Amino acid sequence: MFTKDQLEQLRALLQAERKETRKLVREETELEAEKTRKEVFEARLYLLDQIQGTKDGVKDLEVGVIRLEQGQEEQKREQQTQGKTLKYVKTKLNKVARDVDVIGRSYNQEIVASKRKIARIEEVIGILPQSH
Repeated sequence: MFTKDQLEQLRALLQAERKETRKLVREETELEAEKTRKEVFEARLYLLDQIQGTKDGVKDLEVGVIRLEQGQEEQKREQQTQGKTLKYVKTKLNKVARDVDVIGRSYNQEIVASKRKIARIEEVIGILPQSH
């Protein structure tokens, strides 16, 4: 067995060893914590950069959507204008067609009336009718 002095020396040696072990563990823990902090900081910077890139992408999409909506509104206005113009042109074309029809019927009636007059005159004069 150990004597009291030997036990005291052993206890002192174990305490010194324990103290040194704690110091080493503390240093390793601090180094590991510092390394982890750096990794977290780098990851945070990376994520912030990715978030900013995503925000920029969303802003670009928003601008694109606004431009698309503006283009659609412009097309809608142009279609409405073209529709009104087309309606106006159709109305004018129908009026011209009616006028041409009236003129054509009137002209045909005048030709028929003139042919009748010529036929009566030829009959009265006694001229043989010419074939038309």
